[in-house]
Amino acid sequence: MSIRSNVGHTKHDPLRLLEEARHADIENRIADTITTFAGSMPFVYLHIVWFTLWFALGVEEYPYGLLTMMVSLEAIFLSTFVMISQNRADAKRQVVADHQWEFVQTEEQQNEQLLDLSNQILSLTKAIHSMTASVAAARRPRVRRTRPPTSKAGTREEAPRGPRRRVTAVSHVFHRVLTRELPTAVRAEGVWIQDAEGRRYLDAAGGAVVVNVGHGDRSVIEAMTRHLERLQYVHGTAFTTEALESYADDLAPLLPMDDARIYPVSGGSEALETAIKLARSYHAARGEDRSVVFGRWNGYHGNTLATLDVGGKRALRRPYDAWLGRFEHVDAAYEYRCANPAHPHACGRYLADRLEAAIVEAGPERVAAFVAEPVAGATLAAAVPPDDYWPAVVEVCRRHGVLVIADEVMTGFGRTGAWFGVDRWDVRPDIVTAGKGSTGGYVPFGFAACSGEVFEAVRPTGFVHGFTWSHNGLGAAAAHAVLRRLRDDSLVDAARTQGERLLKELGSALSEIPVVGDVRGAGLMIGVELVAERDAKRPFPRSEEATERVLAAARDRGLLLYSSTGHVDGTDGDLIILGPPFIIGDDEVGLVVERTEAAVASIA
Repeated sequence: MSIRSNVGHTKHDPLRLLEEARHADIENRIADTITTFAGSMPFVYLHIVWFTLWFALGVEEYPYGLLTMMVSLEAIFLSTFVMISQNRADAKRQVVADHQWEFVQTEEQQNEQLLDLSNQILSLTKAIHSMTASVAAARRPRVRRTRPPTSKAGTREEAPRGPRRRVTAVSHVFHRVLTRELPTAVRAEGVWIQDAEGRRYLDAAGGAVVVNVGHGDRSVIEAMTRHLERLQYVHGTAFTTEALESYADDLAPLLPMDDARIYPVSGGSEALETAIKLARSYHAARGEDRSVVFGRWNGYHGNTLATLDVGGKRALRRPYDAWLGRFEHVDAAYEYRCANPAHPHACGRYLADRLEAAIVEAGPERVAAFVAEPVAGATLAAAVPPDDYWPAVVEVCRRHGVLVIADEVMTGFGRTGAWFGVDRWDVRPDIVTAGKGSTGGYVPFGFAACSGEVFEAVRPTGFVHGFTWSHNGLGAAAAHAVLRRLRDDSLVDAARTQGERLLKELGSALSEIPVVGDVRGAGLMIGVELVAERDAKRPFPRSEEATERVLAAARDRGLLLYSSTGHVDGTDGDLIILGPPFIIGDDEVGLVVERTEAAVASIA
């Protein structure tokens, strides 16, 4: 230690003072260090206990809240010792100053080393907490690919427990359902979905009437994997892909149009946007300024602004009415509440005549297209039109040069027991849209397909349109695998035969329940209309939430159903929709009937 004297003599011995100060300083440093480490040891022991609990209980049960509190207390404790050490160093400097002695830079560096030691202990404690959180994130639960039990299921005891749901204070997901907490799905196979609590659900809804080849189909998963191993993303203006070209080649002969051309997109709403723009472009290429598009009340075509506008579900339109109003609407084919005074005679002709009157009123030279679902889906629960409807409607549109757009997003790819819904009436639309069943739920995908005549009209001028994910090879690879599965395993025929059985057995089971007004459908697309009074077809008031109560009762029984509300007057009206995968077996059909009957009866 280097020192210097500022005075010659004092009444105290300077060497003795210096020696005493030096010894006292060393003792204080040793005492500070020992006290700091000793004070830290209980916390180190607690960390060991916490790590033991982490390995014993798993990530989800680890007491992170208590750990955070402990680290906070430890930080306060060590910070206090840092402050004490600083104060002692300042006090010793003052003592020396009183005796006119000054510590040089070496002494100051040694004091700083003591403070650095305490700060390092504090940093180490914080690092332990960060390391714990990082390791926990790396050990998130994984889903094991094991086949679910095939026994009659739906209760916790009948299936192995999956990983528990991650415990957090709040979810950062903006969920589609905001009124109740959703279970966490962890795996699915065949017609069954399992949640994180081990509960199994029979997927009688097919999600949103999407799943057709079933959950966990290895041929589809492997086709997607093979594509991704070779190619990931290329832009549709720069490349085509073998996956897309081969899919279009196999699909085109199945489509209900001549010389079909396929414009791939990411789902049903994009497909309808594409179809509407394509209709406008077709007429513009021919020198005609046609902008009016007719949809149907209680039709559903998507949730973008254009597709909402051409759609006719009032409850979905209501929040955005200020932005809507470009398109026109006519009545849908809805036999249960048909407006034809001569019902049930010639209802299709009656509706076609009303469409023609609306076209004439709007000005035929201004009308570009008419859009409709072959069988009304999400908003009217599988309302099948009379057999004279589609031929009459197409004839009217042809007479006035109006393009026919068949929205096959829900009905396409075998859902109604035919490859496409319009196949039941042997009509040829100008444009067909698809989504849901095109990939069976394995990846977002859809397309708008047009006839060769429409394509050749647009080709010279081009089609001003596109999306980042249009013409995506991965979607085409998945869609091609689903198409092969549907074709090679005769699953379209299975949808027809199993649908006929389900419709018959469900209709019989629900016939004596007074809240059931109608059971209808085609193939594995079946609807149940609930009413407060059967004879008068009076709907339940929306405040009674009849649909929601049936769905909740079904979930309690391990059954998933789809639903819609508000179709009668924009507010009231309750519908249940069933659309299970085409691979559903006879025993599972029986379970669907049994559990649906119990769920509906629970509100009667």
